[in-house]
Amino acid sequence: MKLHCASATVDEPLDLVSVGHFVRDDHRFLWLRPGDDDGIIAWGEVADWAPDTDHRTAAEFAAHIARAMPVSPQPALIVGGFAFDPDRAPSGRWDAFRSGRLIVPATQIIRRDGTITVQTFAADAKVADRRLRDAARMIELARFRGLIEFDELDITIEDETADHYHGIVKRAVEAIENTSLDKVVLARAIDIHGEIPLGAWLASLRARYSTCAVFARGEGERTFFGASPETLVRVVGDEVSTAALAGTRPRGEDDTADDALGTELMTSSKERAEHQFVVDEVRRKLAATGVRLDGPAETKLMRIPGIQHLFTPVSGHRPANLSILDLVEALHPTPAVGGTPNARALAWIRNNEDLDRGWYAAPVGWTDTSGQGEFRVGLRSGLFSPTTTRLFAGCGIVAESNPDDELEETRTKFSALLSCLGQQ
Repeated sequence: MKLHCASATVDEPLDLVSVGHFVRDDHRFLWLRPGDDDGIIAWGEVADWAPDTDHRTAAEFAAHIARAMPVSPQPALIVGGFAFDPDRAPSGRWDAFRSGRLIVPATQIIRRDGTITVQTFAADAKVADRRLRDAARMIELARFRGLIEFDELDITIEDETADHYHGIVKRAVEAIENTSLDKVVLARAIDIHGEIPLGAWLASLRARYSTCAVFARGEGERTFFGASPETLVRVVGDEVSTAALAGTRPRGEDDTADDALGTELMTSSKERAEHQFVVDEVRRKLAATGVRLDGPAETKLMRIPGIQHLFTPVSGHRPANLSILDLVEALHPTPAVGGTPNARALAWIRNNEDLDRGWYAAPVGWTDTSGQGEFRVGLRSGLFSPTTTRLFAGCGIVAESNPDDELEETRTKFSALLSCLGQQ
């Protein structure tokens, strides 16, 4: 693979969400780090990988790309994600996403350390130059159009999974009491019917959830999107960082109520036990890859609009031969989205949940040819299409779980996305 690169720098301000509004390519990717300081908008494809069509591992594909890409101002990006269950290929509305898909975008706009770089790739230098000119036109259109906003929405919300979810939570508690299953994370979905401008939704998520990473990965007319609070793994140099995030309460109506809910969460034996499952397993999996772990960190509250979680950071240093994609493979699924023991929990989900999660609760993110990158867990998320968008939410079920409480928790989690539309 011999490619050419064309590049330019762009002056601030530039709204990456607005640029994405004009992208019509089948392969689209948006990434906004918390605070919107660093970000990516990318589209097109010069190379791709999927586990069902490529004999190489994801890490081997990334290593090949690192050797093959031409010199560029910023290390070339590889973007994409994976299905929640590697043994269950997504189907129906998830077809185009497959069980995993990594793309080297033809056009990459990268905001990093206060500089915006546009770089394009193609087998023909003239095509790379043309792509650079096309990107410049999209940038000017985005600046002319400005922030994408909602008009009045005409939508209906369809929730047909509540009774089923209540029932499977009850069965899961019985299984935990009577078998070696310790925890299982169960999800459900609701559908929103009506036309919603995705750019406005993403802009609203960015404004409302400044401590989360806003992402969008599009294939054809569908886009997997969300605002994830949970880092699966981030690599900067040899530094590895991740976190355990499990245990949930809503936010209170005032400071007193908010503090009471936070204290209840921090002191709940059920929630702390569920959270510790995640902490222990994340540390065990990282250590097994060769990561030199830092000491245990204190568990704190992560408070974001509408919801609060128990949060424990985990960090360490990786050996030189360990790719971020190796770490993604080792860590997913964490007990926060699967359960424990892992294989037993996944089998129980597969046999009882009756939901094609696709990429929900699975790794989504990016790496580059320097080996750095970040993958988040695809939570607080949905699968968008022009007429119907499916939202997902899940809860960790342990022996003390109450079906009514767990169902209500999913409604709290749905509201994180619905509130951005003026819905609750």
